[in-house]
Amino acid sequence: MNILVRNEQNALGVTGFGIDLAQFIDAYVLTKTQGFQAIILNKQGAILGHPDFSKVTHNVHTSASNTWKTIWPYLDTKSQKELRRYMQDLPSHASDVFTCKLRYDGKEYTVALAYMPYVDWIGLSMVDVSTLLTLYDMRMAFTVLIVLGCLSAWIAYVLSQSYLLTPIRHLSSVVKAVCAGDYTQRAPLDKETDELSTLSRDVNAMIDMVQEAQSATIQRYRWLAENSHDVIWVMGVDGKFVYVSPSVKRLRGFSAEEVMDQSFEEVICEGSRQTVLHLMEMAIMEAANGAILDAKNVLVEQPCKDGNTVWTEVNARLVVNQQDGSMQFIGITRDITERLAVEEEIKKLAFYDPLTHLANRRLFVDKLESGLVTCKKEHTFAGVIFLDLDDFKPLNDTYGHQAGDELLIEVARRLRETVRATDTVGRFGGDEFVILVAQLGFTREEAFSTVTRIAHQIAAFIAQPYPLSSTVYTLSASIGVLLFNEAQNDAKTILDEADSVMYRAKDAGKACVIVQG
Repeated sequence: MNILVRNEQNALGVTGFGIDLAQFIDAYVLTKTQGFQAIILNKQGAILGHPDFSKVTHNVHTSASNTWKTIWPYLDTKSQKELRRYMQDLPSHASDVFTCKLRYDGKEYTVALAYMPYVDWIGLSMVDVSTLLTLYDMRMAFTVLIVLGCLSAWIAYVLSQSYLLTPIRHLSSVVKAVCAGDYTQRAPLDKETDELSTLSRDVNAMIDMVQEAQSATIQRYRWLAENSHDVIWVMGVDGKFVYVSPSVKRLRGFSAEEVMDQSFEEVICEGSRQTVLHLMEMAIMEAANGAILDAKNVLVEQPCKDGNTVWTEVNARLVVNQQDGSMQFIGITRDITERLAVEEEIKKLAFYDPLTHLANRRLFVDKLESGLVTCKKEHTFAGVIFLDLDDFKPLNDTYGHQAGDELLIEVARRLRETVRATDTVGRFGGDEFVILVAQLGFTREEAFSTVTRIAHQIAAFIAQPYPLSSTVYTLSASIGVLLFNEAQNDAKTILDEADSVMYRAKDAGKACVIVQG
């Protein structure tokens, strides 16, 4: 008998035992009564018990069937067919005793057949017909035969109940209790030294070990949960927390007890709520359809006790209890404030000029391509203003690069204040600046007038003195303006033409503005 031992869903091991039924077999087949013989067979006809020990099949479960010692060679053809028919019907009539006549080993026997369901054996109680002298004796023998058959079945039942089934039921109830998480149950013990008693002791020892291991595991995970910087939590499908680690206080300012009393709306900010609800609903639907669930990652904004909010990364998974079908979300929440700050800094380095924080060439080209799409969609005009500072180099040569950086930062500030919120200001390096002026109007005349006015405003604003830490400096800018509409479709070509117009303005003299388009 083998028993699989589990702790919740985890298989801990397999334990087993065997029962020695030799005493029962001997008591049955070695009955010494004249004209009576008892044989025990399995359902394939292998001889498991016989007065002649040499005719018994040993190791029937581990040997090949063609090596078994069976009853069939001792029966004639008719008796073989008769016995096979009864052996086929016996398991479905376990409480009945069948009688028939068989010719066994050259002699005719009246046979009572009884099925022993708990060990899956068939008992043959055989009476030699030649020993029946009178009709009275025959009746008596037949009665005895029936009684013996019934007695055999009853003995098999009592033995299996006393020595096998009752102890197994006890062990089974203990194992079920352990699987349900009850480690207080123990298998009953007695002073016997048979295999069942040994098994009971081993099962009890195993339960002790599992209980100790579980206690150690719980303590270990409790320590990890309570000392982790991340927040470990368990939440029901109704949005209420079942467990929250104490680290939530460092994250949001609320204690674990306070968080467990909060509603779903109090835990997640409104902007993240629908995303989280959608992921929860999808996970529950997938679990209901029997899908294998993976952990999901989502960025969530959560409210803090001081009124601020914190961005977190939540890694969660829906866990289904296979025994009762209940579901819970288990997850880890991590503060990603620093990570978002780093990502934002990386984004700035990738798309913005590090000195002036204006758009760099890469971002400006993206904005220009978007402006082209708008022109084609709305049939409007837009313009690119390209400017280069006059007399910037003497400032660097005389007062150093620190003074030059101060002036460039101030130019960037003035450009942002001059243009509209919908316009984009960029720096391509050195003292070159570029401005995308969008939505200038539907006619060329209107667009030309508007962009010319903006360019001259920029020129005037840049020409005002710059109070620097080392001096007050004044300079001008050469400005080239290119007006474009849906007829152009290439951002690089537009920038090259605007740059060319700017150089024409520079060649024409300082503080010159040229508008083309």
